[in-house]
Amino acid sequence: MKSFFNEYVFGPSLILIGFLSLFIYQNCSRDVDFNTRPSVERPPQEPGLNPQGPDGLVVGGNSEVIIKFNETPTDTTVDDTDTVIDYEVVTPRSEVTEVKCTLNGVEVPCKPTDRIPITNPVVGTNTFTIVATNANNQVGEQTVTWEVFRSIITVTRDIQVTAPDNRVDIIINVDNSGSMQFEQQSMANRISTFMDRFENLDYHIAVITTSPIGDATYWKASLGYVDGKFIELTNNVYCIRKSAQTKAQAEQLLQQNVVRSLVLLDDNGNTVLDPVRGQPLAEGNGWERGIFTTFRSIERYTQANSPESSCLRPNVAKHVVLISDEDETLTDNSGSPLPQIEKSDGNQLKAFMSATFGANVLFKFHSIVVNPYTSEGQTCLASHGATPGILYASLSRSTGGVIGSICAPDYGAQLGEIGQTISNSALSYPLACVAIPKEGQMGQVTSLSNNQPVTMNYSFNGDKVEFAQPLNPGSYRVTHFCYQ
Repeated sequence: MKSFFNEYVFGPSLILIGFLSLFIYQNCSRDVDFNTRPSVERPPQEPGLNPQGPDGLVVGGNSEVIIKFNETPTDTTVDDTDTVIDYEVVTPRSEVTEVKCTLNGVEVPCKPTDRIPITNPVVGTNTFTIVATNANNQVGEQTVTWEVFRSIITVTRDIQVTAPDNRVDIIINVDNSGSMQFEQQSMANRISTFMDRFENLDYHIAVITTSPIGDATYWKASLGYVDGKFIELTNNVYCIRKSAQTKAQAEQLLQQNVVRSLVLLDDNGNTVLDPVRGQPLAEGNGWERGIFTTFRSIERYTQANSPESSCLRPNVAKHVVLISDEDETLTDNSGSPLPQIEKSDGNQLKAFMSATFGANVLFKFHSIVVNPYTSEGQTCLASHGATPGILYASLSRSTGGVIGSICAPDYGAQLGEIGQTISNSALSYPLACVAIPKEGQMGQVTSLSNNQPVTMNYSFNGDKVEFAQPLNPGSYRVTHFCYQ
């Protein structure tokens, strides 16, 4: 982590080193030490999700103490609970000196590399935590959770298909803390790749940041980029509309606003200094709360005459695109829960979206983070100096969203994938719960007009069923499986 003084005051003498570092580590976070970030507590993952990613890997800890899970328990029922946790602790620049493990709060013997049988998990949420320390007294912590359910149930959901709907509402949520300068610029550089997918969409697009109000001394509630407020993109314009701006104008507004100011300015445009250390403060609050600020945006939608109420539309698919090199912050520096902590819960956000816009309105949460579900995420974690976006990635998986990598040298491909997924919104329909397999089967879609199975390709993705081609207008019944 580089201090503001080192990065900006020693300028002439460090220019050569700075350019060389940027060349070598162009895909790494440039973390400016404006304020110390609190540690992030990891709550249980979303029910119905397998904590393992597609390649069976969960990555945690930090860049100095990496905790790699090679095998973790999956959500299951009481009929099949015996499993194992297989992990290893990696410390790139020092030795491991201590490892402590707990299962549901009870300490269990463990080693730096171990395979631990789990024979008596409880019905409900089970939590396994590893805390590892290296010779430099640096600590890495990671928790894996899984659910033990009583049974698997069959669920049906009827959907009514009318004319294809090409409307989408998009919220871009940008981490504007001091470490995100490179990532913001990378996203801005590839906005055109994102927008290229929207030629046939009637879109509304707004931008928010991950900053809550925070300390009222610095991050005041009146600031225009905190607490889920839609950012004023240009003079009195808070929302990009297909009907109001050309594609070029839309791209320019997004490029200008996803890149945030590096330092916090007061009402007179002067740099705000930390009174203790005398260093400039970053514009963004170091307590990144992307789920919370998304929740607050939807709450603001319910307020008459707000920018949010005029931009977001009823009965229109909703997408959130988040970019952050940290995970959702849940506690302050003392370990106490942050205010309104329930709004940082992905399940609560999904329920609030459904209650506000309707159960049949599509909602997908896309995240560009340190992906905890891939081996690439381990490489990213080791080089980036960030934390894995477990809560963000979990919410993306449960809503069928795209999970991208914050360490990618070029954001074009993943922004294009997110854009294409948004473009395909009319082919997705929400389910009442996260679909799971039963005896190798995910479920079936039947046309109610003739009681025959739908023959076109479709798949169950989180709490969505997605079709390869538009369905013909009519009524359909989706039958699938969920945990109870």
